[in-house]
Parts: sequence; structure tokens; C-alpha cells
Amino acid sequence: MTSTSALTYTCVGPSCAWPTATRPTSCHRIDAGDRTVLVDIGHGALQALRGADAPLERLDAVLLTHLHLDHWADLVPLVWMRRFELAATAPLPVVVPEGQAARLRTALEALDALDVLDWITLTELQAGLPPVDVGPVAVTAVALPHSAVLTVNGYRLQAADGTTIVISGDCGPTDALPAFARGAGLLVLEATVPAPLPGHLTPGEAGAIVAATQPGRALLSHYLEPLGGAPQLASARAVCPDVPLAFAEPGVAVAVAAAPSTVRDR
Repeated sequence: MTSTSALTYTCVGPSCAWPTATRPTSCHRIDAGDRTVLVDIGHGALQALRGADAPLERLDAVLLTHLHLDHWADLVPLVWMRRFELAATAPLPVVVPEGQAARLRTALEALDALDVLDWITLTELQAGLPPVDVGPVAVTAVALPHSAVLTVNGYRLQAADGTTIVISGDCGPTDALPAFARGAGLLVLEATVPAPLPGHLTPGEAGAIVAATQPGRALLSHYLEPLGGAPQLASARAVCPDVPLAFAEPGVAVAVAAAPSTVRDR
């Protein structure tokens, strides 16, 4: 671990399975000093990252929660851009859940993009193992209920000073997440649908997980654009009134530290 900085979380993409005019699909940026890790990189995320002057030539890693396309679609153009435009020489570390490396290779082969594998270092991270150092953070994973086919990892990212961010990825109601995320300064949790749907959370269900977890603050992400409104936010806040809670918005950053977090626009 080389950084003792507190972590800054920036929402890059809060949309669900398709981007909107202003919201890319799933992408979360975590900075520790001058070190940067991404969790997921879905449709539209690369353009947003470029617009925000993210240090794409020197990314520490990309952690993929799972291989549904809205969580990794921009990985291929990211690798090609780093190779041909930015002339990055170091392979990009990419982390996937257990059993997903072969699936990623199959997907890249179908896209005629197997050359991507020459420019990344691919690692599987099994849920429940001790922390693994990934760039400036120690990372652990939890298996979450979402797909009958794909393993889904939620990730806990902890800096050397103990500052912690937990990002759920996609999931349905689960008792595993509160124990995994307890003590986090920030919990970023999906809230995809207005009514119960297997493998996803409503704002109220997400609020119940926040209440059980009691993080320093929480953001709801991976939501349908019309869903991110006052009534839905009120339904989430009603079950977790003691935790600051909002819908994630592109470009909004949260400085996560032992002291109360602050929100600012990049």
C-alpha cells in the first residue's frame, strides 16, 4: 500500500442498462491522491472520463463487478485508446469475479478484440478472501444475488488510513451486504427499479440495506432516469433517516474520510 490519502469517490455513470443523453451506465471513480481506480466502465463512461480529464494513461486498475455489458462495454475502447492514442506501455490491471476470465475472453473473441488481452493483466477475485492490494487500496469482494449465470462481486475498497468505500454492483435484497459494508464511509448501492424485480433493488429495498449497514453516507446508483426523483428518494430515506442519502449524479464527487464527508462538483 503506497498511499495514505483519504479516498474521493466520483460518480461517472449512474444509469442502468442503457445510457441517457447525460448519464453513462455503471462507472465509479475512486481517487487516492494521484492514484485512480475504476469500478465498472459501462456505455458512455469513457467519453465522460475524458471530459473530466481522468488520468487514463496511468490508471491503477479497473474492477468489474460482473460481465453484463452495461458494466464493461467501454473497456475495449479504453484499452485501444490507451494503446494507440496515449501510448501507454504498462498493461492495464483488470479484476473480474471468480470464473469470469474465460467468459471475458469468449466475449472479446466474439467482438474480434482478442488483442485487448495483450494490453491488460486479468485477475479473478474470489469473494470472501482476505484483502488484495489493487493500486492504492486493499480490495475485498462479496458475492451478491443478481444473475443465475454470472458471479457478481460487490467491492470494499480501503485506503491505508482506514477510509473505506463499498460499491455494490447489481444485486437483489441480501443479508450479505450489510455485514460486508459495515463501517464504510460511503456505500454506493444500486436502486434500479420502482417495483420489486428479481436481481435488483427498489429505492425502499436499498434504503433498508443502508439502514442495516449504517455507513457514513450512501448514494443510490444504477437507476432508471425517471426514477431518480423526490418520491423515490423519500421512500429510501424513510427507512434510513439517520444516514445521509442521495441519488448519484454524474460528476458529483464525495470526499470520504473519518470526518463527515463533503460533496462538491468537479
